[in-house]
Amino acid sequence: GFLHLTFQEYLCALHLFQRWTAWVASQGGERRSAGNTTGNPIHPYLFEPRWQEVVLLAAGLASETNEALAVTFVKGAASYSDQYERLLCRAPLMAARILADEVRVDRATAQAVIADLLRLPTASKIPSQMAAIISMLSRFRGTFYSGLVTEELLRSLEDADWRVRWAAASVLGEFKDPRAVEPLLTRLEDADWRLRWAAARALGQLKDPRAV
Repeated sequence: GFLHLTFQEYLCALHLFQRWTAWVASQGGERRSAGNTTGNPIHPYLFEPRWQEVVLLAAGLASETNEALAVTFVKGAASYSDQYERLLCRAPLMAARILADEVRVDRATAQAVIADLLRLPTASKIPSQMAAIISMLSRFRGTFYSGLVTEELLRSLEDADWRVRWAAASVLGEFKDPRAVEPLLTRLEDADWRLRWAAARALGQLKDPRAV
């Protein structure tokens, strides 16, 4: 057998992709299977650390095939559900991780995945998960979706929940988008001190003269 882990992962990904495409066909095609959680072959491997690269490679194969398959793959990851998912909220993080790996989907699907990720601070019952959310948002910096993520982050600065506003402000500076300057300046007067601090830090990262 192959000793190099990359070869092993690629061959596993190819096998998983073939199993998954057969399952998609058995469900009536991409549109019908997109939100189906029953029997999806990728679901048992989504959150196994040793299988993450395999899942990402399989998603890449879907993306290389066509956009419809890529959308089905992403939606399949996002729709994962079990008795623990309501507490752990892993599916939105995994769907975002797939997108951040430059898997190409239509704008509406990408927007929905990013919006779900930005809603996680409100939905999650695990305080430490905030770091994972911010880290995942940061992965989009410099990717195909960077502009879209910036738009969603700017929209989230107006959210009623301070945790959503804080998550958005915490990563906006990393995207180096000048559109963020004015909204962040407004957040310097936010009622929550954590958001004022995050906005000031983001403005420092942007290094825009308007923030001086």
